[in-house]
Amino acid sequence: MASANAQTDEAINYARLCHLLVNVGSQALRDTFDAIHPPERLHYMLTSQYAKLHSLKQEKVLNGAQWKKLYPTNPLSVSSQDFDMSTLLVLLTNSCGLVPPSTGWNKLPPAPDKSKEAHLARLKHFRRAVYAHTTYAYVKDPEFSRLWKEICNVIVELGGAGYGTAISRLKNDSLHADTVEHYRQLLNQWKQDEVNFKEAFRELEAVKKVEHTMKETLKLGEFLGGGAYGKVYKCFLNSNGFEHPCAVKVVEIKPHSTETRTEVDVFKNEISILSTLKHERILTYYGSEEKDNHLHLFMELMERGSLYDYIKKKKCLDEWESRKFTRQILEGVSFLHSENVIHRDIKGILSEEYSPTSKYV
Repeated sequence: MASANAQTDEAINYARLCHLLVNVGSQALRDTFDAIHPPERLHYMLTSQYAKLHSLKQEKVLNGAQWKKLYPTNPLSVSSQDFDMSTLLVLLTNSCGLVPPSTGWNKLPPAPDKSKEAHLARLKHFRRAVYAHTTYAYVKDPEFSRLWKEICNVIVELGGAGYGTAISRLKNDSLHADTVEHYRQLLNQWKQDEVNFKEAFRELEAVKKVEHTMKETLKLGEFLGGGAYGKVYKCFLNSNGFEHPCAVKVVEIKPHSTETRTEVDVFKNEISILSTLKHERILTYYGSEEKDNHLHLFMELMERGSLYDYIKKKKCLDEWESRKFTRQILEGVSFLHSENVIHRDIKGILSEEYSPTSKYV
């Protein structure tokens, strides 16, 4: 019986630490974030930071649910009150102009460093320390006392002495079994999100190898469309067991054909231009190859289809969405012009299931 009671107490210890991070820690982060980006200006900040945050979403630093909170259907309804701890940490360390401590964001800073940035890094560190207990969802008393004290100190340093009262009350509140289970599941999800990010990072490294070597096995998928020169398919590049979806433009090479030579010349010119263009509004160029009497140009895959089809389906765009697409088109065209490139056949292609964003090719 004593053993069962000990396990129950240790499970409650774990739940209290989770409660401390999820509720009190998140609020301290939210207050810190709101002081930098006041709620009434939040929409404008997120608009200006869209490209950077979208790249973090592609890298799975932000998940789909978090993205919908950042960019809801009605942009003016966005609120930091809807951001979880992970989202707040991403924003604070990427979109607030804060300089990481000497040890970086992901390591425990030296004790003498009492800066805001150091406290953010400490909260990230202690959150990972609590993650370490998610498998069994219990924390023994000595470890609980140490973590509780250290996390509380950081929260009070970051958010102010007013947090001391909330922390004291939390430590003495009774926790129902359902509450314990809720926090166990929540921390498990946070931990899984971090695992997904690490896996995505490894995938990105693999994609970089794909972009440089182009020695993969090509597997064509569905036909996506065609133009004056070539057809475009969804495809999968396989390299060392890693399968990466992308789009491939295919031009058939017909020996001794004047028409083919013209197509090939146009195609190679397109490659030479695309390979030098790096911008969030331009499709990413991965590489090219000549194989089996075909030229292949590998590009970023945009899953949502064309902007034309999207507008046709909706019949009428909301004003804010019209402004967004117009701005994105102009961003792409402005960049091309700055590179002395004139695009005579702009095609808008969409990504994102929610709040679609456009790129151009």
